[in-house]
Amino acid sequence: MKDMHAVDRRPPRSGIEDEEIQKLLDKGLNKKEIADWFTERGRRISPQAVGQRVQRILDEEDARTRYVMPWVVRSPLHAQGWVYRAAVAYGKMRQGKGVSPQELRWMRELEEFLATHEAVLTYDYNKGFMLRNRRPGDGPSMLAR
Repeated sequence: MKDMHAVDRRPPRSGIEDEEIQKLLDKGLNKKEIADWFTERGRRISPQAVGQRVQRILDEEDARTRYVMPWVVRSPLHAQGWVYRAAVAYGKMRQGKGVSPQELRWMRELEEFLATHEAVLTYDYNKGFMLRNRRPGDGPSMLAR
């Protein structure tokens, strides 16, 4: 039986969904700016709480992309944009997973660009996505470690 006098010591949830935070991240806001944005609208959340939520979002994104790309994309700035979406689409296609018509267009555009420049796409944790000259050991893949 539950104790009627027990006090719940957990802080109240903000009611802010991860998708809302992701949209603000996509606009380039940092965790303090995101916290201020919500607080100004009467939905108080600390920068620390936003940071924890951002880390959870990134961890979930890592889990989704790890199986389709040869790298773990850690920065929210790197995990957006056309090149990122094209690389994810390419990875999904290589594994026989379905892609949308838009993802297919992005993938084909990246494929054409890389073929024209005789390059492969690589990723650096600090710098983001980069091109490098194709090497014999790269095989037919567009993505290289």
